[in-house]
Amino acid sequence: MNAPLRKRHRVFVVALAVALPAAFAAAIVGRQEAPTAGELPTDPRALGAVEALAAGAGSLQIVESEERTRFSVRHDVDRVAIAQTLGAPRPDLLAYWSPTRALDELPADVVLLGTVSPLERTFARPRERGWVVLFSLAHGEIVAQAELGAR
Repeated sequence: MNAPLRKRHRVFVVALAVALPAAFAAAIVGRQEAPTAGELPTDPRALGAVEALAAGAGSLQIVESEERTRFSVRHDVDRVAIAQTLGAPRPDLLAYWSPTRALDELPADVVLLGTVSPLERTFARPRERGWVVLFSLAHGEIVAQAELGAR
């Protein structure tokens, strides 16, 4: 009763022992080249990096949230630097640029600048007059806002 099953099993094992290495070799030979990146930009502005503001440079605003968290917003004609200076760090805090003051929610025309941390981060500043809006992603609320004049 087991003899026919053992014979069938032996035939399948021998067939797989021959077919699998052959199939593997054919797949290796027939595979496509790995995709490579083209020329990478060498200009830091093209990579999204912005040169940090020098210490003491630019206009400084201190903005405080309802939870007594403080943020420093320094800006010059080209850049805006944002840092959390007081309070428990929020890992989910995002900085946006808005041409109008945000009320209870983010306006539709906001532009994401990036994440905010206790360390100062510098972002490219849009040309027009507007507001830097600090938004808590986890809580879905506006934490603080700072008005910046035109360049």
